[in-house]
Amino acid sequence: MIPMMVLSGAMFSFDKLNRTVGRIDKVPFIAEMMVTKWGYEALMVHQFKDNGFTSLYYGLEKQESQSDFKKVYFIPEMRDRLSRINKELNKINQVDMSKDDLLLIINEIKKENKLAKLIEIENQETYKETGENQISPVFFEKIEDLSSKKFDLNTSNLISDYLTNWMLTTVKYSSWQTSSGRTVSLITWRTDRNL
Repeated sequence: MIPMMVLSGAMFSFDKLNRTVGRIDKVPFIAEMMVTKWGYEALMVHQFKDNGFTSLYYGLEKQESQSDFKKVYFIPEMRDRLSRINKELNKINQVDMSKDDLLLIINEIKKENKLAKLIEIENQETYKETGENQISPVFFEKIEDLSSKKFDLNTSNLISDYLTNWMLTTVKYSSWQTSSGRTVSLITWRTDRNL
């Protein structure tokens, strides 16, 4: 029982273990196999996400976090990959070495279009009664042009415009969440009612 408690990470951090068992920058392999580690982690996630206080605004914070991730990491990475594709198109007039980058971009845009449709439906249902301003999701309109055979600089420019609009929408969404004070409003409402 004691090894399970020690290697679960609950009692002390892994960087205090013997260097033969673990490293500072990684969780030891033996700890990954401990059921107590995963049980402890599940309890912490459940407590954070489903307790009576945070359950109301967890969804808002999750959306804000996803929006920030896309703004800071995801969209810039898509731009870098598109830039590599453009360099190749300019040199040899076809996509050869960066096919994986193109496939990734195509798949992510298709996935985001599906997500944008779901967000649009959710916004219509959520905000039709309140009349509250909503931020419309961004769609890539010429989805049929997204294939490695049809891909050219014009399609690349369309994707670049799409990424710019997506970034602007993501920034607007983050500032809308903050400026509308949705999370703060929920906390105030709960506090005023002693919930």
